[in-house]
Amino acid sequence: MSVVAGRCLKHSSGFENNLQSFANRKDPGLTERVHKELTSRLEQGSPGNDHRLSGFQNLPVFKMRVPAQGRGKSGGARVVYYCDQESLLPLLIYVKSKKADMSPADRKQIKDALQDAGLWPK
Repeated sequence: MSVVAGRCLKHSSGFENNLQSFANRKDPGLTERVHKELTSRLEQGSPGNDHRLSGFQNLPVFKMRVPAQGRGKSGGARVVYYCDQESLLPLLIYVKSKKADMSPADRKQIKDALQDAGLWPK
């Protein structure tokens, strides 16, 4: 967990495992770029221009683009994260070239991660 300007960046083991898997297979610098982008959001105190996702009970869940080696942001990875005034929690990562959008299983994984963090309303 990292703390910047009174806000904390929490890491779930599932997200970290997926990130390492993608980085090891295709893009060794991906882990560093993802952490740099997440830290930037933490320092800004807001998600900036990241797209807010619907369907998560009005919780602040966003999707950011992370550039891939040699392909830029459009062909890179997508990181779905929760961001409020106190914390930033990465929930899901996927590579854009492997899938165009999130599946129902991805949405369930996000909901489960939010429940595990105590953020999903019961």
